[in-house]
Amino acid sequence: MILKKDIRAIGFDDKPFNKFQDKKSEVIGTVMRGNSLIEGFLKTEITVDGNDVTDKIIDLIKSSQFSNQIRVIFSDGITFAGFNVLDVFKVNEVLGIPIIVIIRREPNIERIKDVLKKLNKQKELELINRLPKAVSFNGIYYQNIGLTNKDSESLIKRFTLSAKTPEPIRISHLIGQMLAFNKSSGHA
Repeated sequence: MILKKDIRAIGFDDKPFNKFQDKKSEVIGTVMRGNSLIEGFLKTEITVDGNDVTDKIIDLIKSSQFSNQIRVIFSDGITFAGFNVLDVFKVNEVLGIPIIVIIRREPNIERIKDVLKKLNKQKELELINRLPKAVSFNGIYYQNIGLTNKDSESLIKRFTLSAKTPEPIRISHLIGQMLAFNKSSGHA
């Protein structure tokens, strides 16, 4: 069922924020059927360097008209609004939807761990240690929860058009830029 041609996916990215001034930021979700039909957008507010992104994304999807139709979640990394870490295992368990975490550059796991230690985020540090190793594919890296690498790569290919990132993430990124700067760039 997950590999059906026109499955629905949602892609999440956060709105750029000023880490010295902003206490809150927004997470944008773009729902697409296949790689070219946008069906809707979802948005929620989260705390900068907080710990609420997981529950907010779960609630956002559960309360949406798309809740029973989304077959895969694409996430632009696992940190939002600074170091508000998405518990991909909890999202997968609660919603029963597989997740593909897209990472644009090879992740520096040790740097992330150092920051989490400094922020005294032990739970998030344990989560990072549980994540599967990032896999290089088509100029990006990904981690997956609830899917095989083969299925993940098939879905990444299917939802990617002209950029390196899947369209649901790319569009969420552009919307976040527009909300923050009143314009967006094509580099998503």
